[in-house]
Amino acid sequence: MMSVVFGLLGPVRAAVDGRDIVISALRQREVFAALLLHPNRSLRPAELAALVWSDRPPAAWRGTLQSHVMRLRRTLGPEAGARIRTTPTGYAVRVAEDELDTLALAAHHAVGIQALGRHDWETAAGRFAAALSLFRGDPLADVEGLAARSGHLARFDELRVRAAEGRIDADLALGRQAEVIGELRALVHRHPLRERPHAQLIDALAGVGRRAEALEVYRSLRARMIEELGIEPGEAARQAHLRALTHAPVRVVETDPGRYAPDLLPPLSAHWVGREAELAAVCAALGHAAHAGGTPLMVITGSGGIGKTALAVSAARQCATLFPHGRLFLRLGAASAEPVPAAEVPRLLLGQLGFADYEMPRDTAHRQRLVADVLAHRRVLVVLDEVDDGAALVPLIPRSGASALIVTGRAAPLAYLPGRVLGLTGLDDAASLALLRMAVGAARVDREPCAAEAIVEACGGLPLALRIATARLASRPAWALSKFAERLADPENRLRELRLGEVSVRAVLDAGLRAAERTALPGAAAPARILRLLGSMPAQDLGLDAVCALADAPPQQVEDSLEALVDHYLAESPEIGVYRLRALQHAYAAQLSDVLHPARL
Repeated sequence: MMSVVFGLLGPVRAAVDGRDIVISALRQREVFAALLLHPNRSLRPAELAALVWSDRPPAAWRGTLQSHVMRLRRTLGPEAGARIRTTPTGYAVRVAEDELDTLALAAHHAVGIQALGRHDWETAAGRFAAALSLFRGDPLADVEGLAARSGHLARFDELRVRAAEGRIDADLALGRQAEVIGELRALVHRHPLRERPHAQLIDALAGVGRRAEALEVYRSLRARMIEELGIEPGEAARQAHLRALTHAPVRVVETDPGRYAPDLLPPLSAHWVGREAELAAVCAALGHAAHAGGTPLMVITGSGGIGKTALAVSAARQCATLFPHGRLFLRLGAASAEPVPAAEVPRLLLGQLGFADYEMPRDTAHRQRLVADVLAHRRVLVVLDEVDDGAALVPLIPRSGASALIVTGRAAPLAYLPGRVLGLTGLDDAASLALLRMAVGAARVDREPCAAEAIVEACGGLPLALRIATARLASRPAWALSKFAERLADPENRLRELRLGEVSVRAVLDAGLRAAERTALPGAAAPARILRLLGSMPAQDLGLDAVCALADAPPQQVEDSLEALVDHYLAESPEIGVYRLRALQHAYAAQLSDVLHPARL
């Protein structure tokens, strides 16, 4: 089968099996070009005549048009000429995407845009380069009258420039700054008020150390825009200028400046009860940030499984519209065996904001400054979950702006943060019972109210324990609540029952103990040993002297260890010098063994 290629991105072209067909008659070229400008669409004779003759068609234009179409088919030959069809309403040219350069241009451009969006730089560069290679000169170069009448020249020129900008975006991401500077200078010269190539040129120059030239590009653009348009440069150019000023040769790759607004918040909790006052407090602080500025920092503290993340995400979702430039979420995993290092946080946040690795400063201090600069100039909400090093986050906080940060974690590691602290405690019995009713059904709870209350009591107000218990019951509708309550009533069995797949109350308590052992002051008694001793006693308040007698250790060593346990929510201190374990803490402490912590017991 013969291959057919048509083209408008240069002189009008028709080729069969690589052999160009010469269409010498101007009117035939114009008829052919008019049909190709509307591929696979039937044009009424009057529409076609208006494109070919504008408002001065010949007296017998219908017959003349039929004659031009007939001769055009003959000139194109049987294979290409057959693509021009007579339809019930007029004429149409039938072509596939790869047979007409304007269709191929649109396809390459669309794939290139998608590749930029997912940071697939090689694909983006290749597709945009393929799009640009389709241009054989000025579009419709040998049918200038039709070109002016059709209004398509501006569209083709825009696609050509956008393809060049997209390919340069990809080249910059691939580290080819020096290679694109000349091309960008030509683009800037041809389009002196187009901001995107100016921003690209600023980034490219700054990226190769030519910072003074980069700043001059911005000054020149700004002066021209103020003189000719009476306005300041937009966000893309201003951000490029800021990066050059701060020695940060970076750039958010966007095909539409202002479009990229990441929403990385996890889904909302299915069942939300008992935190209405806390939710209102967090939302009030976020609202103040969005409207009054000042970048507030809300710190939510509490034990593992207490609902810190759920509260932070719920507040962030409720206030999402106040932060149109993005909602970021980063779990640092302070309680996990492999937490995210503090030095990695700026890089991860910049990645969420759309910065590629090559665009980021190499040292942590400059990355921190860049994060603070971005937050100061945009309205972004950042949720940092499970943080264990508050001091490392301080440089990320901008001095002003309308962004906001929510940080969750255990209280002690977040003491360095200059924000409002909201400490979460366990849910009360009413809220716990409401959660149970929502999850397993009100009718089921009402049939066994005493068993439901026993389940709530065994979970100790810990939302994680309640979620595990309710999830197990919800997936086992035939289970009697009373039988499950009996299982939870046995302290030795309780932690085994409060497990669902990889999620368990014991894992949360294990993580707390690891953190307590890791952060206990030098010389303190081993926290695991002290906790095991507390678990060996009946659940009751114990004074420091009593614990020292149990441990056979000096008061200062024992108190430092007890305070580490309190800091990580493995014990409570209702008053100075007095300590206690809640039910779940006591069940956990009683089951600690030399096998689990041989070096510390």
